[in-house]
Amino acid sequence: MRLLLGHLRTGDIVAELDGQADYTDQLSAAGSARATIALDAVPPEVDIRAVTTPWRHYLAITSDTSTDTATGETVVWAGPIVPRRRAPNTSAVEVSASGLWAVFDRRVLARLGDWAYTDPQADVILTYRSLPGVALDIVQVALDRPHGELPLVLPRLNTSGDLERRYYGHELAPAGERLKQLTADENGPDLHFHPRYRPDRSGIEWVFRVG
Repeated sequence: MRLLLGHLRTGDIVAELDGQADYTDQLSAAGSARATIALDAVPPEVDIRAVTTPWRHYLAITSDTSTDTATGETVVWAGPIVPRRRAPNTSAVEVSASGLWAVFDRRVLARLGDWAYTDPQADVILTYRSLPGVALDIVQVALDRPHGELPLVLPRLNTSGDLERRYYGHELAPAGERLKQLTADENGPDLHFHPRYRPDRSGIEWVFRVG
């Protein structure tokens, strides 16, 4: 098992470290991870405080149980760093992280611009959509804001249907909450943000999977 640290908005890897970690991963939920990094295992050129800044950097966990014969490892979990701490009288840093879903829990579902959340222009009105199509639209709206980009690969799917959804900006509801409500609908889709290496292996990306 290895630990990768990188920039959340770009996916670029900034440090690769040995360490111990455990994680939970599930459909339609954020999941979580916790890693312990021994300070004496951190190379001198790595500023461990800088590369573990909460909500700016991510923690990724790799495993050598991959079927990838070229490298022998794959990314099994990744998500934004939340808190970090160094317990008194210890020589290790504990890093906690949440799955990428947690980012959408922090973003209000609204169309942003030079208007208030109470302006009708902030409302997200979706018509003639399927449930998977609504999920994809919610994610796209949550990404479409200043500095809102993420290394996220969106699926190509048929979004047409007979559904209508109205999400009002003045409700200030998080996009993650709206996604969770969608999965609870009858025949609602399972959703998952699956991490993987980019083709050049200099960073990671997430694939938005819609069941």
